[in-house]
Amino acid sequence: MERLLDPRNRYHAVSDDEQGELIGYCCFGPDARVSGFAYDDDALDIGAGLRPDLTGRGLGRRLAETTLAFAAAEFSPKGYRATVGCFNQRALTMARRFGFHVQASFHSPANLAFAVMIKTD
Repeated sequence: MERLLDPRNRYHAVSDDEQGELIGYCCFGPDARVSGFAYDDDALDIGAGLRPDLTGRGLGRRLAETTLAFAAAEFSPKGYRATVGCFNQRALTMARRFGFHVQASFHSPANLAFAVMIKTD
């Protein structure tokens, strides 16, 4: 938890517009990477997560749109990279909807399968 709250890291809270309630998070750069893959600096690594009790309400699309818009304004990357757990079909589908495609796959040290997805503009 301390790592997530350290302001030197690139984690950002995402809240709804109405009540300021925390609905998820996004992160960028090395903080969005998963151990076990040889990352390069050709794209901005991007990660996001929605509170599990809020899935299925269309908020994932808004979270993705907001995260990508923030990344574009803040970092002006030439491309984006997302590392998505292969078990997370919702996240894989969402990434594809936003133009990401699988570049590689790997297993983390915990032996979980991940897809490394790329989006270039």
